[in-house]
Amino acid sequence: GPEEPGSAARTDRDDELGQLAGAFSHMVSTLREREARIRHQAGHDLVTGLPNRMAAEAALQQALEVDASARAALLMIGLARLPEIINTMGHVVSDRLMRDAAARLLPIAGDGFIARATDDEFSVFLPSATRSEAVRMALRFVEVLSEPYREAEFTLDLSPAVGIALSP
Repeated sequence: GPEEPGSAARTDRDDELGQLAGAFSHMVSTLREREARIRHQAGHDLVTGLPNRMAAEAALQQALEVDASARAALLMIGLARLPEIINTMGHVVSDRLMRDAAARLLPIAGDGFIARATDDEFSVFLPSATRSEAVRMALRFVEVLSEPYREAEFTLDLSPAVGIALSP
């Protein structure tokens, strides 16, 4: 049918507004993604991808606020040789070693909240764990970390040790 006068201009304007709206919504989603990434990085260790000490403390705090008298265990898993390994082999190797250690611990942690607490320590918070469950878990962590870390040209012993704190 016959077109109304000015409909072409209106279409152009709608297209520009459409493009502008599209660009704006893309910008908003890009900002949201960046914000989520920053939030993730703030609470996570960049080497292992595990939650960091700050996130672990927040999770522990939250659990204790719910019920301060609740049964729980906190395991600290240290790798005694790591400082020496960093000094002799460097951070690139120690980072790969910590990634490997985290990958070994994760499947065992189960419901436990596992985090990288310090350069050479992991923490695992076990809500509602009994003393014997905590000890059993600690022994399994030591067992998986007792297997040396291997790369093509060398093998490194991790010398794992676990400390247990029980609540209440």
